[in-house]
Amino acid sequence: MKYSIDEMISIWRERLGIEPALSDASIERFDGIDADTMLRRHIRDWQLALLDRGDPSMLCPEDITLDVGISRPATGVLRLLLPDSVRRVASIELADTHIGVRFIAKDHGDLPFLRRLLANPYARRALTSAIAVVDSRRQITVHAPIDSTAVATVTAYVDNGPSVIEVDESALTTIPNQTTL
Repeated sequence: MKYSIDEMISIWRERLGIEPALSDASIERFDGIDADTMLRRHIRDWQLALLDRGDPSMLCPEDITLDVGISRPATGVLRLLLPDSVRRVASIELADTHIGVRFIAKDHGDLPFLRRLLANPYARRALTSAIAVVDSRRQITVHAPIDSTAVATVTAYVDNGPSVIEVDESALTTIPNQTTL
């Protein structure tokens, strides 16, 4: 679901118990804290944490295939340059193959062994999945077991800015019940 920042502030106010009671009289103060501004900061932190580390079932991945820069630095290697708005890649599908893509971090212990294996065109064909090395937030290097591989689709969790929050309704359960305002 897509929520505007105003809808999200309303949800957070309700969950934190700071929504004013309904009554015939209203009281306004101008010397207190601006709760909405503080809530905006908490909501933004929560949104970015969800995009970076949240359960994928709570997020809405977007197809970013057309926005990804693709180069081929070597045989069987694809380098993906991601747009700035990408917080985390959800999936990469390779064209003309039925193999999966396994993600590993650039500091993974088996990476030197895998790189040597992938450099050998005969040994590379024995792999059952392509290896996607997350070089940085903006670059992923995919080592494929076959040479004629192309990218079919890339999906990612994208930061569309603080004004629109797109999450599954189940993500609302991660909103804290108490926070220091």
